[in-house]
Amino acid sequence: DEFLYAPVSDVNVVHDMSPNAENDPERNKLVLSGFFSNNCTQFKDVKVSYHNNTIVIQPISEYKAKAEGGCSNEKVSFNKLVVLDPKLKGDYLIHVRSLNGAAINKLVYFE
Repeated sequence: DEFLYAPVSDVNVVHDMSPNAENDPERNKLVLSGFFSNNCTQFKDVKVSYHNNTIVIQPISEYKAKAEGGCSNEKVSFNKLVVLDPKLKGDYLIHVRSLNGAAINKLVYFE
């Protein structure tokens, strides 16, 4: 595809195990973390698709030049929260696409 993916270096699943979580539409979440290489790159969209027991995450970024002061090359950390389908149960492979084809794959379990 032709997307500019964010440079994701890690993905962590956040399980809400509180008693009321079963009915919470945001009970299954994950956090994408990494560093942009400048202060003009930002998230544009995060596409989530489900294929059998695989969850594909496409963290799409974009470069927006600043009119004032321009862009500077610096490490800009990010933590992007992504809400998943609350009905997920069982084992899943999470496949996160990342910049330069460096995908991250993790096996997770949803209760």
